[in-house]
Amino acid sequence: MLSRIAENIYWMARYLERAESTARLVKAANRLFLDMPKHIISLSGGWEQLPIITGSEEVFQKQNKQADRVSVLSFLLDDHDNPGSIRASLAAAKINLRITRGVFPSRIWQYLSHMSAQMENPDPKDDLVSRFDAVIQQCEKITGLLMGSMSKDVALDFFQLGRNLEQADMLTRILDVRGVQLMRTSGDALLSSFENSQWRMVLTAVNGLQMYRQSVSPRVNAEPTLEFLLRHNRFPRSVRYCLLNMDSCLVDLARSASVRQHIRQLEEKLFAVDYSELVADSLHNYLDHLQKELAKLHNTIHTTYFDIAVQLPSQQQTQTSFRMNHKQNPTTTMTNQFSIA
Repeated sequence: MLSRIAENIYWMARYLERAESTARLVKAANRLFLDMPKHIISLSGGWEQLPIITGSEEVFQKQNKQADRVSVLSFLLDDHDNPGSIRASLAAAKINLRITRGVFPSRIWQYLSHMSAQMENPDPKDDLVSRFDAVIQQCEKITGLLMGSMSKDVALDFFQLGRNLEQADMLTRILDVRGVQLMRTSGDALLSSFENSQWRMVLTAVNGLQMYRQSVSPRVNAEPTLEFLLRHNRFPRSVRYCLLNMDSCLVDLARSASVRQHIRQLEEKLFAVDYSELVADSLHNYLDHLQKELAKLHNTIHTTYFDIAVQLPSQQQTQTSFRMNHKQNPTTTMTNQFSIA
Protein backbone atom coordinates (compact mmCIF):
# COMPACT_ATOMS: atom_id res chain seq x y z
CA MET A 1 0.00 0.00 0.00
CA LEU A 2 1.20 3.51 -0.78
CA SER A 3 2.19 5.44 2.31
CA ARG A 4 0.06 8.35 1.07
CA ILE A 5 -3.06 6.17 0.99
CA ALA A 6 -2.33 4.74 4.44
CA GLU A 7 -2.00 8.26 5.86
CA ASN A 8 -5.28 9.38 4.29
CA ILE A 9 -7.05 6.37 5.78
CA TYR A 10 -5.52 7.06 9.19
CA TRP A 11 -6.62 10.70 9.18
CA MET A 12 -10.06 9.97 7.77
CA ALA A 13 -10.62 7.70 10.76
CA ARG A 14 -9.34 10.31 13.21
CA TYR A 15 -11.52 13.08 11.86
CA LEU A 16 -14.60 10.86 11.72
CA GLU A 17 -14.04 9.74 15.31
CA ARG A 18 -13.37 13.35 16.37
CA ALA A 19 -16.75 14.41 15.00
CA GLU A 20 -18.55 11.56 16.77
CA SER A 21 -16.73 12.06 20.07
CA THR A 22 -17.46 15.79 20.07
CA ALA A 23 -21.14 15.11 19.42
CA ARG A 24 -21.29 12.59 22.27
CA LEU A 25 -19.57 15.03 24.62
CA VAL A 26 -22.03 17.81 23.81
CA LYS A 27 -25.04 15.52 24.11
CA ALA A 28 -23.93 14.24 27.53
CA ALA A 29 -23.22 17.77 28.82
CA ASN A 30 -26.54 19.06 27.56
CA ARG A 31 -28.44 16.29 29.33
CA LEU A 32 -26.58 16.93 32.59
CA PHE A 33 -26.87 20.71 32.58
CA LEU A 34 -30.59 20.68 31.80
CA ASP A 35 -31.15 18.96 35.16
CA MET A 36 -28.81 21.18 37.20
CA PRO A 37 -29.47 24.61 38.75
CA LYS A 38 -27.68 27.42 36.90
CA HIS A 39 -25.50 28.37 39.86
CA ILE A 40 -24.32 24.75 40.19
CA ILE A 41 -23.48 24.64 36.49
CA SER A 42 -21.37 27.77 36.89
CA LEU A 43 -19.56 26.47 39.97
CA SER A 44 -18.78 23.14 38.31
CA GLY A 45 -17.20 24.67 35.23
CA GLY A 46 -20.26 24.56 33.01
CA TRP A 47 -20.34 25.07 29.28
CA GLU A 48 -16.95 26.78 29.09
CA GLN A 49 -15.25 23.43 29.73
CA LEU A 50 -16.35 21.95 26.40
CA PRO A 51 -14.15 24.18 24.19
CA ILE A 52 -11.29 23.45 26.61
CA ILE A 53 -11.76 19.70 26.15
CA THR A 54 -11.73 20.01 22.37
CA GLY A 55 -8.63 22.23 22.44
CA SER A 56 -10.39 25.21 20.89
CA GLU A 57 -10.81 27.51 23.90
CA GLU A 58 -8.62 30.27 22.45
CA VAL A 59 -10.72 30.52 19.30
CA PHE A 60 -13.90 30.47 21.36
CA GLN A 61 -12.73 33.19 23.71
CA LYS A 62 -11.92 35.47 20.79
CA GLN A 63 -15.44 35.09 19.42
CA ASN A 64 -17.65 34.91 22.50
CA LYS A 65 -17.96 36.96 25.66
CA GLN A 66 -19.96 34.35 27.57
CA ALA A 67 -19.97 30.56 27.43
CA ASP A 68 -23.69 29.82 27.39
CA ARG A 69 -25.49 26.81 25.96
CA VAL A 70 -26.34 28.16 22.51
CA SER A 71 -22.97 29.79 21.85
CA VAL A 72 -20.99 26.67 22.84
CA LEU A 73 -23.24 24.26 20.92
CA SER A 74 -23.14 26.41 17.79
CA PHE A 75 -19.37 26.85 18.10
CA LEU A 76 -18.68 23.11 18.37
CA LEU A 77 -21.19 22.13 15.71
CA ASP A 78 -20.65 24.29 12.67
CA ASP A 79 -18.69 27.44 13.40
CA HIS A 80 -16.76 28.33 10.24
CA ASP A 81 -13.88 29.82 12.23
CA ASN A 82 -13.46 26.81 14.54
CA PRO A 83 -11.06 24.23 13.06
CA GLY A 84 -12.20 21.79 15.75
CA SER A 85 -15.90 21.98 14.93
CA ILE A 86 -17.84 18.96 13.75
CA ARG A 87 -18.34 20.68 10.41
CA ALA A 88 -14.56 21.06 9.99
CA SER A 89 -13.88 17.47 11.08
CA LEU A 90 -16.40 16.04 8.61
CA ALA A 91 -15.03 18.22 5.81
CA ALA A 92 -11.49 16.98 6.52
CA ALA A 93 -12.69 13.36 6.72
CA LYS A 94 -14.38 13.77 3.34
CA ILE A 95 -11.20 15.15 1.74
CA ASN A 96 -9.21 12.18 2.96
CA LEU A 97 -11.94 9.72 1.94
CA ARG A 98 -12.14 11.23 -1.55
CA ILE A 99 -8.54 10.19 -2.14
CA THR A 100 -9.06 6.67 -0.79
CA ARG A 101 -12.69 5.98 -1.72
CA GLY A 102 -11.67 3.02 -3.86
CA VAL A 103 -10.44 1.26 -0.72
CA PHE A 104 -13.77 1.46 1.13
CA PRO A 105 -17.28 0.17 0.41
CA SER A 106 -19.05 2.61 -1.94
CA ARG A 107 -21.76 3.39 0.60
CA ILE A 108 -19.19 4.96 2.93
CA TRP A 109 -18.76 7.83 0.49
CA GLN A 110 -22.54 8.17 0.16
CA TYR A 111 -23.07 8.28 3.93
CA LEU A 112 -20.29 10.79 4.57
CA SER A 113 -21.37 13.00 1.68
CA HIS A 114 -24.93 12.98 2.96
CA MET A 115 -23.78 13.87 6.47
CA SER A 116 -21.62 16.71 5.16
CA ALA A 117 -24.51 18.03 3.07
CA GLN A 118 -26.77 18.02 6.13
CA MET A 119 -24.14 19.98 8.00
CA GLU A 120 -23.84 22.58 5.25
CA ASN A 121 -27.60 22.86 4.67
CA PRO A 122 -29.43 21.86 7.85
CA ASP A 123 -33.19 21.45 8.01
CA PRO A 124 -34.60 24.60 9.64
CA LYS A 125 -36.90 22.37 11.69
CA ASP A 126 -33.99 20.61 13.39
CA ASP A 127 -32.79 22.03 16.71
CA LEU A 128 -29.15 22.00 17.73
CA VAL A 129 -29.33 18.85 19.87
CA SER A 130 -31.05 16.80 17.16
CA ARG A 131 -28.24 17.72 14.78
CA PHE A 132 -25.67 16.31 17.23
CA ASP A 133 -27.81 13.14 17.48
CA ALA A 134 -27.76 12.84 13.69
CA VAL A 135 -23.95 13.07 13.62
CA ILE A 136 -23.65 10.24 16.16
CA GLN A 137 -26.07 8.02 14.27
CA GLN A 138 -24.39 8.59 10.91
CA CYS A 139 -20.90 7.99 12.32
CA GLU A 140 -22.10 4.77 13.94
CA LYS A 141 -23.58 3.70 10.61
CA ILE A 142 -20.28 4.31 8.81
CA THR A 143 -18.20 2.53 11.45
CA GLY A 144 -20.62 -0.40 11.57
CA LEU A 145 -20.49 -0.79 7.79
CA LEU A 146 -16.69 -0.73 7.81
CA MET A 147 -16.39 -3.26 10.61
CA GLY A 148 -18.99 -5.55 9.05
CA SER A 149 -18.04 -5.48 5.38
CA MET A 150 -14.35 -4.59 4.97
CA SER A 151 -11.69 -7.23 4.65
CA LYS A 152 -9.44 -7.40 7.69
CA ASP A 153 -6.42 -6.13 5.82
CA VAL A 154 -3.93 -3.26 5.98
CA ALA A 155 -6.53 -0.62 5.08
CA LEU A 156 -8.70 -1.55 8.04
CA ASP A 157 -5.59 -1.71 10.24
CA PHE A 158 -4.76 1.93 9.53
CA PHE A 159 -8.37 2.95 10.00
CA GLN A 160 -8.34 1.27 13.41
CA LEU A 161 -5.02 2.87 14.32
CA GLY A 162 -6.40 6.34 13.70
CA ARG A 163 -9.76 5.69 15.31
CA ASN A 164 -8.37 4.19 18.51
CA LEU A 165 -5.73 6.86 18.97
CA GLU A 166 -8.38 9.56 18.60
CA GLN A 167 -10.64 7.79 21.12
CA ALA A 168 -7.86 7.55 23.68
CA ASP A 169 -6.92 11.19 23.16
CA MET A 170 -10.49 12.44 23.63
CA LEU A 171 -11.03 10.31 26.73
CA THR A 172 -7.92 11.64 28.49
CA ARG A 173 -9.03 15.18 27.63
CA ILE A 174 -12.47 14.65 29.12
CA LEU A 175 -10.98 13.20 32.30
CA ASP A 176 -8.36 15.95 32.49
CA VAL A 177 -10.98 18.71 32.40
CA ARG A 178 -14.14 17.24 33.91
CA GLY A 179 -12.55 14.63 36.18
CA VAL A 180 -9.97 16.98 37.66
CA GLN A 181 -12.62 19.65 38.24
CA LEU A 182 -14.82 17.13 40.05
CA MET A 183 -11.97 16.08 42.32
CA ARG A 184 -11.20 19.71 43.14
CA THR A 185 -14.80 20.31 44.25
CA SER A 186 -15.43 16.93 45.87
CA GLY A 187 -15.37 18.40 49.38
CA ASP A 188 -17.75 21.23 48.57
CA ALA A 189 -21.02 20.75 50.44
CA LEU A 190 -22.99 22.58 47.76
CA LEU A 191 -21.64 20.52 44.89
CA SER A 192 -21.30 17.10 46.54
CA SER A 193 -24.93 16.15 45.89
CA PHE A 194 -24.29 16.52 42.15
CA GLU A 195 -20.94 14.73 42.07
CA ASN A 196 -22.21 11.28 41.07
CA SER A 197 -24.38 12.71 38.31
CA GLN A 198 -21.36 14.52 36.90
CA TRP A 199 -19.27 11.35 36.89
CA ARG A 200 -22.19 9.71 35.06
CA MET A 201 -21.88 12.49 32.50
CA VAL A 202 -18.22 11.58 31.98
CA LEU A 203 -19.18 7.96 31.33
CA THR A 204 -22.07 8.97 29.07
CA ALA A 205 -19.75 11.16 27.01
CA VAL A 206 -17.89 8.02 25.90
CA ASN A 207 -21.02 5.82 25.74
CA GLY A 208 -19.82 3.87 28.76
CA LEU A 209 -22.44 4.29 31.51
CA GLN A 210 -24.33 1.07 30.85
CA MET A 211 -21.17 -1.00 30.46
CA TYR A 212 -19.75 0.51 33.65
CA ARG A 213 -22.85 -0.52 35.58
CA GLN A 214 -22.67 -4.03 34.16
CA SER A 215 -18.94 -4.46 34.77
CA VAL A 216 -18.29 -2.45 37.93
CA SER A 217 -21.22 -1.21 40.00
CA PRO A 218 -24.62 0.45 39.67
CA ARG A 219 -23.21 3.33 41.72
CA VAL A 220 -20.83 5.71 39.96
CA ASN A 221 -17.82 6.99 41.93
CA ALA A 222 -14.52 8.66 41.06
CA GLU A 223 -11.93 5.90 41.59
CA PRO A 224 -13.80 3.02 39.90
CA THR A 225 -14.70 5.34 37.01
CA LEU A 226 -11.04 6.19 36.46
CA GLU A 227 -10.16 2.49 36.70
CA PHE A 228 -12.85 1.57 34.17
CA LEU A 229 -12.07 4.29 31.63
CA LEU A 230 -8.29 3.99 31.78
CA ARG A 231 -7.49 0.35 32.55
CA HIS A 232 -10.45 -1.82 31.54
CA ASN A 233 -9.43 -4.26 28.82
CA ARG A 234 -12.92 -5.05 27.48
CA PHE A 235 -14.64 -1.67 27.20
CA PRO A 236 -13.99 -0.51 23.59
CA ARG A 237 -13.38 3.16 24.47
CA SER A 238 -11.09 2.70 27.46
CA VAL A 239 -7.52 3.85 26.96
CA ARG A 240 -6.11 0.39 27.58
CA TYR A 241 -8.49 -1.27 25.12
CA CYS A 242 -7.58 1.31 22.48
CA LEU A 243 -3.89 0.57 23.00
CA LEU A 244 -4.45 -3.20 22.85
CA ASN A 245 -6.48 -2.85 19.68
CA MET A 246 -3.80 -0.68 18.09
CA ASP A 247 -1.17 -3.26 18.97
CA SER A 248 -3.21 -6.04 17.35
CA CYS A 249 -3.47 -3.95 14.16
CA LEU A 250 0.31 -3.68 14.01
CA VAL A 251 1.05 -7.41 14.22
CA ASP A 252 1.07 -7.96 10.45
CA LEU A 253 2.56 -4.58 9.49
CA ALA A 254 6.24 -4.31 8.63
CA ARG A 255 8.56 -2.12 10.71
CA SER A 256 6.10 -2.08 13.60
CA ALA A 257 8.57 -2.85 16.42
CA SER A 258 9.12 0.75 17.56
CA VAL A 259 5.40 1.59 17.50
CA ARG A 260 4.46 -1.56 19.41
CA GLN A 261 7.18 -0.89 21.99
CA HIS A 262 5.78 2.61 22.52
CA ILE A 263 2.30 1.16 22.98
CA ARG A 264 3.52 -1.35 25.55
CA GLN A 265 5.32 1.39 27.49
CA LEU A 266 2.17 3.52 27.46
CA GLU A 267 0.11 0.59 28.72
CA GLU A 268 2.55 0.07 31.59
CA LYS A 269 2.07 3.70 32.61
CA LEU A 270 -1.66 3.08 33.05
CA PHE A 271 -0.73 0.86 36.01
CA ALA A 272 2.12 3.01 37.34
CA VAL A 273 -0.04 4.91 39.86
CA ASP A 274 -2.63 4.12 42.50
CA TYR A 275 -5.79 5.96 41.50
CA SER A 276 -7.08 5.95 45.07
CA GLU A 277 -4.14 8.19 46.08
CA LEU A 278 -4.60 10.76 43.31
CA VAL A 279 -5.84 14.25 44.12
CA ALA A 280 -6.83 16.91 41.61
CA ASP A 281 -3.34 18.22 40.82
CA SER A 282 -1.67 14.82 40.65
CA LEU A 283 -4.49 13.49 38.45
CA HIS A 284 -4.02 16.44 36.11
CA ASN A 285 -0.27 15.83 35.90
CA TYR A 286 -0.83 12.13 35.28
CA LEU A 287 -3.41 12.71 32.51
CA ASP A 288 -1.30 15.46 30.97
CA HIS A 289 1.59 13.02 30.80
CA LEU A 290 -0.63 10.43 29.10
CA GLN A 291 -1.73 13.00 26.53
CA LYS A 292 1.88 13.86 25.75
CA GLU A 293 2.68 10.17 25.37
CA LEU A 294 -0.25 9.73 22.98
CA ALA A 295 1.12 12.65 20.95
CA LYS A 296 4.51 10.92 20.86
CA LEU A 297 2.81 7.70 19.77
CA HIS A 298 1.22 9.57 16.89
CA ASN A 299 4.66 10.94 15.95
CA THR A 300 6.10 7.44 16.02
CA ILE A 301 3.37 6.17 13.69
CA HIS A 302 3.93 9.13 11.39
CA THR A 303 7.70 8.65 11.29
CA THR A 304 7.40 4.89 10.73
CA TYR A 305 4.75 4.81 8.02
CA PHE A 306 3.97 8.26 6.63
CA ASP A 307 7.19 10.27 6.64
CA ILE A 308 9.03 10.85 3.38
CA ALA A 309 12.38 12.36 2.47
CA VAL A 310 10.90 15.40 0.73
CA GLN A 311 7.74 17.00 2.04
CA LEU A 312 6.35 20.44 1.29
CA PRO A 313 5.78 22.67 4.34
CA SER A 314 2.04 22.85 3.62
CA GLN A 315 1.86 19.07 3.83
CA GLN A 316 3.44 18.76 7.25
CA GLN A 317 1.33 17.76 10.21
CA THR A 318 1.01 20.14 13.13
CA GLN A 319 0.18 19.78 16.79
CA THR A 320 -1.44 22.38 19.00
CA SER A 321 -1.68 21.78 22.75
CA PHE A 322 -1.22 18.07 22.03
CA ARG A 323 -4.38 18.05 19.90
CA MET A 324 -3.16 16.27 16.80
CA ASN A 325 -4.54 18.26 13.88
CA HIS A 326 -3.84 17.60 10.23
CA LYS A 327 -4.54 19.51 7.03
CA GLN A 328 -4.43 17.05 4.18
CA ASN A 329 -3.71 18.42 0.71
CA PRO A 330 -5.63 16.27 -1.80
CA THR A 331 -3.10 17.08 -4.53
CA THR A 332 -0.08 15.59 -2.72
CA THR A 333 2.01 13.21 -4.77
CA MET A 334 3.75 11.05 -2.20
CA THR A 335 4.66 7.72 -3.73
CA ASN A 336 6.70 5.87 -1.13
CA GLN A 337 5.56 2.37 -0.21
CA PHE A 338 5.94 -0.01 2.67
CA SER A 339 5.61 -3.77 2.54
CA ILE A 340 3.30 -5.89 4.60
CA ALA A 341 4.77 -8.90 6.32
